[in-house]
Amino acid sequence: MNLIVVGAGGIARELIRRLGESWAVTVVDPTPDLLEQFDPGRPVERVPGDGSSRVVLERAGLARADAVVAATYDDDVNLEICRLARDAGVDRVTSIAAEPENARTYHDRGIPVASPDALAARRLELSLETRRVDSTAFA
Repeated sequence: MNLIVVGAGGIARELIRRLGESWAVTVVDPTPDLLEQFDPGRPVERVPGDGSSRVVLERAGLARADAVVAATYDDDVNLEICRLARDAGVDRVTSIAAEPENARTYHDRGIPVASPDALAARRLELSLETRRVDSTAFA
């Protein structure tokens, strides 16, 4: 399975570390130094360039991609990456929402999205608040 991840930040690194070995991963980022230092703990192909450019995504293997993840910290860039991937026929396209208030825009376009701020806040909330409802397993 071929995956293109646009953005060589911490979210991309952690995602790639969690994925199974069946994924061949290509990482795209416009910052050569960041791309060179990017170490997810497994081999990845690195493509320098602006991931919101169709030409750069094609160089990264868009035609054979099974999935594309837009993981930059710019919602306009992420939305364009998702549009290009969808236009190219990629089945699995997902993104992060750099600004939580922009998550609705992704949802309106049918793009699965995660908000790092919202996820971190939820995790912290769970560590601070006692659970109001206990889960019980049913046999």
